[in-house]
Amino acid sequence: MSAFNSQLNKYFEKKQHQLYALIDGAIVDELMPTLFTLEDNPSVFPVFIDTPLNGCLHLSPCLVELKADAKIVDFILDETREAYWGLLLGSTLAFESLSMYLQSLLYVKTPLAEQLVFRYQDPRVINPLLNASTTNEQAKLLGPIDRLWVPNQYRPELFRQTSSTETHDVIKDEFEREWVVWQNPQAWHGQFPEERPWFEFSAKQWEGIMAEHKHKVEEAIALYLMEENPAFKKLKPQQLYETIRYWCDKSDDYDISKTKLVARLILVVTEFGPDIPKREWMKLEQEILFNTDFSEEEKIQRLEKYNALVYEKPGVPFDPIKCIVYEQLYLDFGIKELIDPFSDEDLIIRMEYLDRYNDIKADKALLNELVKKLYEQNADRLINQEDKFIPLSYTQKSDEAFRAQLLKMYQEQKQDI
Repeated sequence: MSAFNSQLNKYFEKKQHQLYALIDGAIVDELMPTLFTLEDNPSVFPVFIDTPLNGCLHLSPCLVELKADAKIVDFILDETREAYWGLLLGSTLAFESLSMYLQSLLYVKTPLAEQLVFRYQDPRVINPLLNASTTNEQAKLLGPIDRLWVPNQYRPELFRQTSSTETHDVIKDEFEREWVVWQNPQAWHGQFPEERPWFEFSAKQWEGIMAEHKHKVEEAIALYLMEENPAFKKLKPQQLYETIRYWCDKSDDYDISKTKLVARLILVVTEFGPDIPKREWMKLEQEILFNTDFSEEEKIQRLEKYNALVYEKPGVPFDPIKCIVYEQLYLDFGIKELIDPFSDEDLIIRMEYLDRYNDIKADKALLNELVKKLYEQNADRLINQEDKFIPLSYTQKSDEAFRAQLLKMYQEQKQDI
């Protein structure tokens, strides 16, 4: 039995409060059927029932009354469970009344009086919210809940050390690393407010929620970057986050807000490399990123097209991916000139180019090795007296033999894989 199960059993024995779980149906798959499989006739209340969200009942958070040594306890504390599955709470209020209280918090207001669905059951929401609350605000929010256990390991381990240090008024016990335990300073059991929504976030509470939301966005971007470009996995967490935070701030200046688009911006800027001439970057900002005629999606697309079709990294002989694609297009369509990255006349061939570029991009490491072999085999013609590589053109006839040789080497390697 885990230390926490032991603590829960002691809590059951004292019988100070009834213990409940508020489990997130959007996180735990098939929640309602699973609960009824684990126990016969469990006390379960789906918070969305008989509300405007009734159509999403399968995603509803569910209040569950817990009993000592119940299988449901083991189920929610299972090591494989998502770390933000929900909450545990203790209250002397009857199950039905507590259910109605939680349902009264389904909608809340922001400081700007916007009405939102309140994900009370999400540790990533309730922890920063309570942390940003005054004692009176905590009491108002917890209402008839005397004690609240919030899982504290919902941020992936890679990112925990990069998060801002939070201070919680917690009970100091042996499982404090895994749980934040909130005690209601003045639990009340009176009449619930009739107004809906009745709870409104203060400016400080909203700031706390937005700070945690920013962490979630940064984590999503970090995971996307590491999946798309393995080089990001080699960065220390702090380096990774400093990069992400810098470009998140820059994205605000560019009016780029969607998480995936911010991630794509970071990827394309990384491909430009740190040595992109300042004047060239300023030109790209002025013509693309600050251009109010483009949507945020168009801005990223144009930047990616510029990178794939035009940009050459300083100090690098040439882009082998670009070279292979142009050689393929020459063989297939007779393309002998550079493709305009923005001209409508080149739209069809540009789309073909970009499709092929993205397909071959996965072989970038292989192509870099083949380029080294190409230069070694043709050192007398491709390396000058200062031991510097002579760049190849993508379309000029003078370099067609070298381009054909590189394409042949690439095709042979792909056949062997």
